[in-house]
Amino acid sequence: EVGGPEAVMPDYYLATMRQNAANLAASFEASTQQSWLPLWPTKPLAVVPQPVGLRF
Repeated sequence: EVGGPEAVMPDYYLATMRQNAANLAASFEASTQQSWLPLWPTKPLAVVPQPVGLRF
């Protein structure tokens, strides 16, 4: 962050961090509707046999 000479003082730093934490908490509380992808098992569309050369 960029600040003036007071930005190096512990009280300024703590106040800024508290404000950032409050803003973050408020942003998560405000969004009640979430977008989620439905959970269903994935299935392969096609299976193509691949030759595997194993030599012993």
